[in-house]
Amino acid sequence: MTNIDEPPCKVTYVLSEKNGGTEFDLIIENAVVGSKLLKEMKGAQGFIAGNLKALCETGRPAFSGRMVGLLGPIFGLLAKKSQRIENWPLE
Repeated sequence: MTNIDEPPCKVTYVLSEKNGGTEFDLIIENAVVGSKLLKEMKGAQGFIAGNLKALCETGRPAFSGRMVGLLGPIFGLLAKKSQRIENWPLE
């Protein structure tokens, strides 16, 4: 989502044991209410959760995650300088 020119937000993944299984929480903080970034982040939750679930259950991501993994290096070559990983505000 680095192509969206808005203030960064913080995304946290929390895995916890619950009722013999694992509960997954995806928490988005500091996103501007009503912003394009928040809309995109909310839209990506299903993709992230689905691929994490598949990875945990089968040892590999879902088809959609595998495709993103394969195409990632190509997208990286096409990214603007401001979108490169060295510019991500990671904690």
